[in-house]
Amino acid sequence: ANYRIDDSAFIDQNLISCVGQCKRCFVSLENIIYLNCVHPICKECLRNIIFRDFGSKGEVKCPECKLSISEMEIREVIGEQFETLQTKWLKNFAEMNGLVICTCKNMFYLEKGEIDLKAKTDEGKLISQEAAIHKSKFRARCDQCSRVFCTKCKVDPYHNGYTCEQFQRHEKARKCRFCREEIKNGYPGKEPAFKDVCQKDDCLDCMRKSCNKILQCGHPCGGFRGEQHCLPCLHEDCVKKNPKLTLEQNAEDYCPICYTEGLG
Repeated sequence: ANYRIDDSAFIDQNLISCVGQCKRCFVSLENIIYLNCVHPICKECLRNIIFRDFGSKGEVKCPECKLSISEMEIREVIGEQFETLQTKWLKNFAEMNGLVICTCKNMFYLEKGEIDLKAKTDEGKLISQEAAIHKSKFRARCDQCSRVFCTKCKVDPYHNGYTCEQFQRHEKARKCRFCREEIKNGYPGKEPAFKDVCQKDDCLDCMRKSCNKILQCGHPCGGFRGEQHCLPCLHEDCVKKNPKLTLEQNAEDYCPICYTEGLG
């Protein structure tokens, strides 16, 4: 009988009987696998070596001949855990070499940018000096997939106009549904659809034109007041449940006609 090693190599039964047991733990041949270098090792020993070495070194070598074990052989032993180990190794490698790692697994050096005090937020306001310094240190653009993200808190896209701490507070804060700014003094009306509206004139004007109904999902309707039928919900969570209903567009996507304001 022949035992397959890979697509092009085979090992004879007589060689197997000569090689014998795993030289690391001396278990029976039933648990033995043969690497592409023809050396035998049991799955448990190979698994231990993989978890010991791959996450820190990025490779695994045969304990006998020190030849590198292929990715295919490693995947056959640990399955989907390979991705976790690979991510761990990439992170360790990046930290040791001063590199930034993108979610696409591309690694690159991050050069500190200039402090631009004239930069503006997505809402058109000048960013603070603190936010400008943070941006010069931690904003990165991947040269492979073009993602723009924060190398400190890993937020994608980069939280323009905020430090990491400021952005976390901003995300948790109650915001006006029209201008998306934090609400300090909310609209005193009692209609549930407008509980998250600030008192700026532009936002109050939008409120008067907006539908005052609450959809079955619990989110306010994004249509105009007086329309016979309400629009599908554009909230991100609702769009994920039925993306075809809104052509996969949510409230954060730009209007396909003017490209200046979000659909929400």
